[in-house]
Amino acid sequence: MQYGSARSKCLDENQPQRQSKPIEYELLDGSEEDAEFICDQLDKGFNKEHLEIKHDYIKINRKLVSKDSKVVAAIIAGVTEIDTGWISKIWVDEDYRLQGLGTLLLKHYEKKAKEKGATKIIAEEVYDWNVGFFIKAGYQVAGVLEDLPKDHTFYILEKDL
Repeated sequence: MQYGSARSKCLDENQPQRQSKPIEYELLDGSEEDAEFICDQLDKGFNKEHLEIKHDYIKINRKLVSKDSKVVAAIIAGVTEIDTGWISKIWVDEDYRLQGLGTLLLKHYEKKAKEKGATKIIAEEVYDWNVGFFIKAGYQVAGVLEDLPKDHTFYILEKDL
């Protein structure tokens, strides 16, 4: 545990001109409940002033299963509260790659995301070994982190629907 004191600071552009009072604090590990609380506070408070929250996060997770019930491909994705499609992961079992299964999942997801109101899709955690798949599907690089993980590149990609 760490203890200390700090002054509060607004992080927006229009900081009020008022004297901050020092606060005492204790730095602790956060929990899942804490994360939900913070998201609720942001979504119902500050973000609500600036963003139109349209609905809760809509999960569009899908998997492809073989005849023998083996999961051979999957996508973890959804549509955010502000109608942005979000792809966290897409995976195809090595024995089933280069057969169009990833493309099938991606196209299915894009169709469902558009039906749910998404106008743009963001793909995160795309690496140098799979960025070509997304670029071939019409995605564009929106951000790059070099050497993450070590000796590789991390991409954030986007596509307008």
